[in-house]
Order: sequence, then structure tokens, then C-alpha cells
Amino acid sequence: MQANSDYNDEIDLKELFSIFWRGKYFIMLLTTIALILGSIYLRTLTPKYGVSVLLAPVQEEQSSTNFGSLGNLASMAGISLPSSSASDFSKYELMLFTREIATIIFKEENIVKKIFSEEWDEKKQIYQKPKRTQIGLVKSYLKKILTGKLSKKYTKPNPARLAEFISKNINISYDKKKQYLSLSADSTNPELLTNLLISMISNTDQLFKEKFINQADDAVKFYQTKISNSRSQEHREILATLIAKEERKLLLASRDGPFVAEILTGPNRTLDPTSPIASLILALSILLGGMLSVGILLVRNSILRSHNS
Repeated sequence: MQANSDYNDEIDLKELFSIFWRGKYFIMLLTTIALILGSIYLRTLTPKYGVSVLLAPVQEEQSSTNFGSLGNLASMAGISLPSSSASDFSKYELMLFTREIATIIFKEENIVKKIFSEEWDEKKQIYQKPKRTQIGLVKSYLKKILTGKLSKKYTKPNPARLAEFISKNINISYDKKKQYLSLSADSTNPELLTNLLISMISNTDQLFKEKFINQADDAVKFYQTKISNSRSQEHREILATLIAKEERKLLLASRDGPFVAEILTGPNRTLDPTSPIASLILALSILLGGMLSVGILLVRNSILRSHNS
């Protein structure tokens, strides 16, 4: 019984090989057509380039700062110890993608017009709903049938849409061990992406500066009031340390240049496109062409066998 099964398997393999051999020119033809179509499709795509920026904290991290037993005394005296620059850097990371930063960037018309270039009418100098392509209309129609939901009502570009664009297109990663923050993205317009990243970095840093300067004077006055009323030498030492630290940060915030984060390297643009990957698309074209041709030959052979029987 086992020998008979092996014999049938051998016959099936021989038959398959025979089918493919007889249809070898058809397989070659269909694979070549698929390769040509893949090449044409590849030429229609606009290449994307990667842009990346590496950021580092301006101030040396002092997350391990420890006031020892004086910390408890400061707490008992109602003295608020300042957070480390590591905390500022973490907040900076979160702030980059907020609508508050997007609102500031939205004032830079050159960047916004290029991001929403399909909606900007240069002649009328207004944003308007872009015309839908045939493919877009078909997608909208299918979505309505399958989900029962209508397409979203058109909304002109605004800070909310810009914030959504930033969160979707820009990747962020934070190396806690090395204290590095990396921003990266792929775009068909790397120059626009570079300008957007620089704007995000500089505006976020500037916002931190302004907020700190507005709060620093109140903090220093608070500590000075505490030190004048303090009778403990230990309390006065703590307060003097805090005042010195606030004044150092205030000096840093008042000068030109970065306050929380500085660009360590970049923006760097990749030399070769990150997408499309030509070799992958062509390989898939050959694979699909081969599979399709083999499938057609098998179906054709099955139909012929059924007719003959």
C-alpha cells in the first residue's frame, strides 16, 4: 500500500514537471510581462530620502544630585528642590509633538504651504479641498458601502492637522542610557522635512526658555525670602545652592543658543533613497508573474483532464 502511494506521488511529480516544461515559454512570457509592469510601476514612484537629527541635553545631567539629609530638612522647611535637567529633557521630548508647538510652527507659511501643497491654490491664495482622483472616488464609494460611513468633511489646514502630520510622519526614539534623542523621517521632499525638524527643535527650545524666564524670578524671590527668614545654617546652605542653580539656568536661558537640547549631529540626509526598494519590487514582480503563470497552467490542465474524462 505504501509502495503504491509512493508510486502515485512519483507520477504526480512527473506530471507536474511535464506540465511546467510544456508551458515553459508561457511562464517566461508572463514573468517577463510582470517584470516589465513592475519596472513601469517603479518609475512612477517618487523616491523618498531619510532625514535624521540627534539631540543631546545642553546641561550635564544631574539626575543623581543628592542633598543627603538636607533634603529632608528642606522638605520640612517647605523648600521646593528643583528637578534635574533630565526632567527638562524628558519634557522637551513630549513637547515636540504637542499642538502648542504645532501652533507656533503653523505661523511659518512657507513650511505649511509645502506640507499641504495639494490643497494650496497659488492663484487664489487660499486652501481648498483637493480634487479627487478616480481611485480616490472608488475608495470613498467602497468605504461608504462597507462601513456605512461618509467621508470626513474637509477641514482647512490648521495647527491640529499639522500636529497630526508631525506625529504620523516623524519618528522619535530616546536612549535613556546615553541621554540621546533621535528624530527621523522619510520624505519625497527632504529639504522640507529638514526645515520642519529644525523648526520643531528651535521652537520647542525657545518655548522652554520663555517659560523658565517667566518663572525664574518668582523662584529666586521665594528662595531669598526663605533665606532671610531662616535661622538654620543648613537651611541657608540649601537655599544658597538653589539660588545659585536657578541663576545659572537663568543665565543660560538669557543667552543666544539652545537651552534644553542641542543638535549633536544633523540634520543628515541619506545618500540613497530609503524607498522604494527597487530590488524588492522587481523580485516580487518576478515571483508574482511566475506564480500566476504556474497557476494558470495548472487550472488549464485540470480543465482539460475533466473534459477528457
